[in-house]
Amino acid sequence: MRWLMTFLIALALGAPAFAQEVPPPQPPKEDEKKEEKKDEEPKMSEEGQKLFADVKLVYAKYYEIILAKTKANEEYKAEDVWETAVKEAKNTKYKDRTEFHDAVAKMKAKDRLFRKDVNELITKHAKEYAEAVKKWSGEKDGG
Repeated sequence: MRWLMTFLIALALGAPAFAQEVPPPQPPKEDEKKEEKKDEEPKMSEEGQKLFADVKLVYAKYYEIILAKTKANEEYKAEDVWETAVKEAKNTKYKDRTEFHDAVAKMKAKDRLFRKDVNELITKHAKEYAEAVKKWSGEKDGG
């Protein structure tokens, strides 16, 4: 009986401490963080912008050459086409494809936005090339 009374007294004395309302923790203010991020839209570095302009020219020329070779039913080596594309793209900064590809790889490692934009550009050109070949193939077979 003594233990029961001690237990009840301890329970009665401790109950008010447990009965107090504890305010719920405040969730982090994500709205403020999102607004800050919107204001700080990341931009491609100046070096990246210059190189990206060159990449656009070279990739456009590359896909133009391989489409012409495909339509002419000519065999080609990708390395040779890259050499030609780098030289004919009115790009005097790079002497050959190796130097061009090294510059692109280094910039991809440095600049996240450059990497993203280049990957999107490559995908876009590849899809356009595939559609052009498909269209040409349909015209060739149908005509």
